[in-house]
Amino acid sequence: MSNAVTTLCTPMRLTPAQKAVLMCLADYADDAGLAWPSVPKIGAWTCLQRTAVIEALKALEGTGLVTVDRRSGVNNRCRINVDKVVEKVEAYPQKQANHSARRTRPGNGPVRETDAHPSGRRTTPVRETDQTRPGNGPKPSIPNIEPSVTHQRSRKRAAAPCPADVPQSLMDEWLAVRKAKRAGPVTDTVLNAIRREAAKAGLGIADAITACVEFSWQGFEAEWYAQRRPQAAATSVAAGDPDSRASIEAEGLRLGLGAWTQTEQWAAYRARVRAAQSTALRS
Repeated sequence: MSNAVTTLCTPMRLTPAQKAVLMCLADYADDAGLAWPSVPKIGAWTCLQRTAVIEALKALEGTGLVTVDRRSGVNNRCRINVDKVVEKVEAYPQKQANHSARRTRPGNGPVRETDAHPSGRRTTPVRETDQTRPGNGPKPSIPNIEPSVTHQRSRKRAAAPCPADVPQSLMDEWLAVRKAKRAGPVTDTVLNAIRREAAKAGLGIADAITACVEFSWQGFEAEWYAQRRPQAAATSVAAGDPDSRASIEAEGLRLGLGAWTQTEQWAAYRARVRAAQSTALRS
């Protein structure tokens, strides 16, 4: 790489492809302008296709800036004709002087103002706005008008007091379970739902909350309780409805027949329970 050759080729006015190939040759050349990069290397350096590189080399040869020695079996030997490059650069017209700032009068003459012109004429002095109040008077108050924004505050549900039939200590244990599960406050709606489900299971609300604490439930449902305590749930329901499924299953557990499973038809299980009841009564 020769910095001298690269500096000489930089001002050259050529087409983009020719200028790129010339600068590539200057990058590979020595101080004498001799370089022999292959066409693929020139294409990689200039991002030009093979055909474009060959055409640019022919054009540079035609102007005399480059001489190409084509040899069979080896890379073309290119030489940048430095003298021709200097000649071409010196032949370029020099940049014209800037006449926009040239003096129109002798350099030692006084400077005069520009001629008056409507487009550049000075306007009258800017006057202050009329005062609507005395200069020493108080400043008028500017009302601070702010847009009224109504914030919709979320109303927190109020927690219901501890029911009279539930011990406070039991209520506190259940509230700790609900807090661990990130449940909301215990409202009247929550308590009414527990009373309703507890009645289905034949329990009082205190027993239902005790089951919630025992099984870490945030709420109570009779079906959950029946699955966890089938015998107790069935026994509590049996007193109210002896023909219900829970009552029959409770009798089956009491008589040693076990709980009903889905592998047996319900009618067959019920018949076995009734037969066992009859046998127990006769005995």
